[in-house]
Amino acid sequence: MNGSARPTETLASQPLVEMACDGLIALDKFFSEAHLSSSGAQLDLASTIRALLCHLPLQVHRRHVKGHLDKHRPFSQLDWLEQRNVEVDSKAQSYSRLLESTGQSAASNPRFFHEPLPSKDRFSEQSICEVNWLPLARAMKALPTNLQRWTPKHISGMTGVGKCFAIWNCSAKSSCPRCSSCPVEDHLHVPRCPAPTAAAEWLKRHLAFRTWMQTQQTAPEIEAFLFEYLKTAASLPWESPPSKPGLAVSASSEVPSPPKPSLGPRASLKA
Repeated sequence: MNGSARPTETLASQPLVEMACDGLIALDKFFSEAHLSSSGAQLDLASTIRALLCHLPLQVHRRHVKGHLDKHRPFSQLDWLEQRNVEVDSKAQSYSRLLESTGQSAASNPRFFHEPLPSKDRFSEQSICEVNWLPLARAMKALPTNLQRWTPKHISGMTGVGKCFAIWNCSAKSSCPRCSSCPVEDHLHVPRCPAPTAAAEWLKRHLAFRTWMQTQQTAPEIEAFLFEYLKTAASLPWESPPSKPGLAVSASSEVPSPPKPSLGPRASLKA
């Protein structure tokens, strides 16, 4: 799927931009008001483009440009958007051949999935190599679709907390609604919130998780490790993040990781 956009002259109150793509199905999905299926292909991309089209302070007109027109007409006879489509398609094919020559495909190239993690200080280069990605992938695929989408967002900190509500302009305040000690509620504060209602809810979920592990016949060493790890994480003090103009940001790197208790010689986390 290749696309281009160019500004066009208009006397209207808003600027006019022409958005072209050689994928007619993609254009229909981006400009349609029909509900997007949660199991549909490229849901995140389609929903993001729709949101941007709604918020842009300009008019966007769609245009379908047929692909590979250079096979039917000389390049010089193609209009501006058709020429750009040919150029983009040529670059995509060259990159695809490069991946194939090294035994990779665009879908399986781990660089696309691993590179953002160290750049966001979520993982170090060494720790990425220590993750057993195959059983993790099987575990994720076994989850319902909504949890497959929620889990990575939660891990990256994009959750329904005060910090994110302020970033999304859904709330003027980023503080924790349960306690007065947290000026910026982020995902790290949630298990450490000192409010009595929050502590009671965390304990309830903590015990329910242990009961679930027992019903699933989890190895005792793994059960003990996860239970104690979560208990330790909740007991760590929450540190106020530094402030930025308009909004303080999470200082996850300043919050120490909880110590890992010993699992004993029989413990194994292999899938």
